[in-house]
Amino acid sequence: MQTDFTKIFNDIPTTFSFDQKAFEARWKDLTGANEKMMSIGLETASKTTDIATKSAHETFANLRELTKARSEPQDYMQALTDFAQAQFGVAQAAAESFTVVTKDASTEVTEIATNVGEDAIADVTKAAEKTAEKAASESKAAAKKA
Repeated sequence: MQTDFTKIFNDIPTTFSFDQKAFEARWKDLTGANEKMMSIGLETASKTTDIATKSAHETFANLRELTKARSEPQDYMQALTDFAQAQFGVAQAAAESFTVVTKDASTEVTEIATNVGEDAIADVTKAAEKTAEKAASESKAAAKKA
């Protein structure tokens, strides 16, 4: 005997409680959250690129200063010390800027994920309550028939 899978798949929507409107709303919520997260990711990438570019320009300026000709040998040692201090400042400023950008992005993503999770929990709770009510009413109807 061959199983008719077409009938089985056609019966799925009526066999299982499925709220098309809730599904569509959930889908819109998820795609909206995805859009926001992608926007955050792209904005973060843009900001970190700007930070890296600024740091590179400052490093090039510091290197230009370091490689200038000096009249006295001790001036080269001072130039090297000045360069090291300037580079430390560049690295520190970049690290602080990267920290701020990533912290802000992390906070925004956490808020979005939390909202999506709360919405999903509310939808699941509502669906479970609806299913429980339907099962209870069907149970009462079956008991009355018996």
